Amino acid sequence: TFEYTPEFATSEIQLSPLEMRYPPMIHSYPSISQRTFHGLPGIFADSLPDKFGNKLIDRFFADNGLSPSDITALDRLAYIGKRSMGAFEYEPSTNDGMAMNGGSLNIHHLNELANMVLREKSDFNHKLSTASHEEMLALIRVGSSAGGARSKALVAQDAQGRFYDGTLDAGIDKRYWLLKFDSDDNSDKDRKDPKGMTRIEYIYSLIAKECGIDIPSTTYIVDGDDFHFMIERFDREIVDGKVRKKHYASWAGLRHFDRDHVGVYSYEQLVMTCRELGLGQNELNELFRRAVFNIIGRNQDDHAKNFGFMMDRRGVWSLSPAFDMTYAYDPYGKWTAQHQISLSGKRDQFERNDLLTFASKCSIPVKHANEIIEQSLEAFNSFTRLATQFEVPDELSKQVAGSLRVNSL
Repeated sequence: TFEYTPEFATSEIQLSPLEMRYPPMIHSYPSISQRTFHGLPGIFADSLPDKFGNKLIDRFFADNGLSPSDITALDRLAYIGKRSMGAFEYEPSTNDGMAMNGGSLNIHHLNELANMVLREKSDFNHKLSTASHEEMLALIRVGSSAGGARSKALVAQDAQGRFYDGTLDAGIDKRYWLLKFDSDDNSDKDRKDPKGMTRIEYIYSLIAKECGIDIPSTTYIVDGDDFHFMIERFDREIVDGKVRKKHYASWAGLRHFDRDHVGVYSYEQLVMTCRELGLGQNELNELFRRAVFNIIGRNQDDHAKNFGFMMDRRGVWSLSPAFDMTYAYDPYGKWTAQHQISLSGKRDQFERNDLLTFASKCSIPVKHANEIIEQSLEAFNSFTRLATQFEVPDELSKQVAGSLRVNSL
């Protein structure tokens, strides 16, 4: 159960206009997925981390004598405090005593520690009682606020390329990034990622830009054999000499859709949500581009948390920039053997007419839809060249290239 305060209601800001609109002031959601929302309203569940971040939070609470079974969703939000992605802050915070010294981060060492977390090695516990204690705490701070199962960190980068804690305001002279560590122990739902998936995600970000998709700036760091992927955060902006937070909500959070209900939701329902939020034709065009990209590129991890929306200070909603635009296909997996949501009633075996039928749902003329499809096919034809340029392992490169739907559409 959640209740708005009378003071907040006077603002007339609707943080979640589809499932939590006020009045009424009190909302209860006894039937929504416990696995996806952990007993919280959807927009607040968006602030919770997934597998990797939860492992780090468990480490923090273990030092305070609590086991994972003792930790509630509210405890986790209190730990997140002011470090949440998006605009929400949670009080009272339980991690204010973990303040960093303001020094720069060593990405190489943080990646080593992140790998220990993923592998659940005993060295992880040992590190806390050694000279690396400060680095372990740094990883817990920067790695526990972001969603997703894979190891990542919220960082700020200065003009000289040095990295700092990006979960709080590190100054207007820095850029704010989500950094995904390169690891062959990363996984989301199916099998562990092969080495090279961060290279694939960077290549896909370049292809997405060629497709005309609204995706944030991306870059990478090479550290020995490791290739760490970075995407600029769209929930932070510099305004009037200050770092300002922007309100973000996932599609799952706004509609209380269960992320793990495979095949239950559809791209057509996503279009309906866009219209309910008052989005215009340009954003429906953008959504169509993303659907075409996902289908050609086998981004089959297209569940309801991988689409999102932004609200500005006037209460106007928009489609968020694209993220998690990468190859996600395991023909033997439970989750990504097919797309997570359907398009034109299908989750596989797509034909050009399926895309054109969906285009009509987006109010896009056939001629323009075909132009978008051809632009996307042409962009994906550069994959093999880019895979060679960015040294994707041969086996992975051939796997991706052989899976692309470039000849069936």
